[in-house]
Amino acid sequence: MTESATPQSVRDKLIIAGLKELNAHGVQNFSVRRIASECGVSCAAPYKHFADKQDFIAAIIRFGNSQWKERQRKIVDMYPS
Repeated sequence: MTESATPQSVRDKLIIAGLKELNAHGVQNFSVRRIASECGVSCAAPYKHFADKQDFIAAIIRFGNSQWKERQRKIVDMYPS
């Protein structure tokens, strides 16, 4: 998943909305229902893409890690020494 990829899949939209949800409410108050509403999908839709809430949060963390690694790679490429 890249930032410039269009159109985004429902899964990608859920992950990005989930990242915003984690930033705003933390893990303790993470709401799949709120995320689904923000994405304009049913509250059951996230469970078509993720096994459960923990799997959803893990996917968000993997996304964040991949974005971080990509940014690090770009910086290292700009400043090889």
